[in-house]
Amino acid sequence: MKEKCRYSLVVGTGGIGTGVVYRLEGMHDLGRNESRAGRLLPQKDFCKQHIILHYVSRILRGLRQRVRVVPFGAVGRDAAGDSLLELMRDEGMDVGQVLRMAGAPTLHSVCFQYPDSSGGNITENKSAGSLLKPGHLTQVERMLKGTGERAMVLAAPEVPMSVRARLLEVGRRSGCFTAASFTSEEMGMVRKECLLRNVDLLSINTDEAAALAGVRASRESQRIVKKVTGAAVAMNPEIRLCMTSGAQGLYGYHQGITQLLPGLKVKVANTAGAGDACMAGLMLGTILGQRFVAASGPSALGFGRALSAMSVLSADTINFEISADTLRAFARKMGADLLGK
Repeated sequence: MKEKCRYSLVVGTGGIGTGVVYRLEGMHDLGRNESRAGRLLPQKDFCKQHIILHYVSRILRGLRQRVRVVPFGAVGRDAAGDSLLELMRDEGMDVGQVLRMAGAPTLHSVCFQYPDSSGGNITENKSAGSLLKPGHLTQVERMLKGTGERAMVLAAPEVPMSVRARLLEVGRRSGCFTAASFTSEEMGMVRKECLLRNVDLLSINTDEAAALAGVRASRESQRIVKKVTGAAVAMNPEIRLCMTSGAQGLYGYHQGITQLLPGLKVKVANTAGAGDACMAGLMLGTILGQRFVAASGPSALGFGRALSAMSVLSADTINFEISADTLRAFARKMGADLLGK
């Protein structure tokens, strides 16, 4: 990389936790009083902030870019918390702003799959992360005020909305670039509180986009992206918007331009974590000074597509085979211009 990074600091918040996946026997719905046999799958499951910042930190280090990556969140005083902090440190993250909460476990979920790969999950709702409050952001706020326009802020789900909204507000006031995602269930609050006024980059899937736009998720993707773009721009005319649409690809919007990048054809092992990988790619492209959408050459949208496509080659929600070198090689094989010459 010849171009210097636009940012020297990335601060995120969102879930930090683990999960396990069981493949159930039989296709009938799990009953209220039923005891069902199942097989524990070898998949490793992680939470949103960890997934996103893992790729951001690892790839920037591989590109020899000096960017400090600081996760803000909470884990319990337990073995799972110890393990997650070690993983994050190993990728070069500064975990000094990850709090250790007494009396609450590290976020954990148990996912269940039917033989056709459909299913659901049970997630701890009184985890360490759920105890976070805006007041816990004091040190982070000081950090951002001292960095200003050289910082990027990420607000991802799985911690209280009040914490995320506060981080975005502080980031905006400090001149930071702000990135965020929200669940479908949160979109009513996003509209009511006009939260996108503090968001420079929004990355969501089709269902989340439909919820934000107030339309049915069964509508065609082109119609959803048109509606959600209108809703987002009404709150923030300069917003960068990415809507992932499964195998169809990614829609990107910025400053009146809408672009569809078709999905890359790969052998899928697991789609979980693909949206988070896309967000990481969008952030990386932005950090490296790429345009958000571009008719040719590298773009943040193209970076998001490549990283998302490579992430699904792994059964784990973090593809630990991804590095700056392997991603560059993958993009070249797919005929994608990721970083330019």
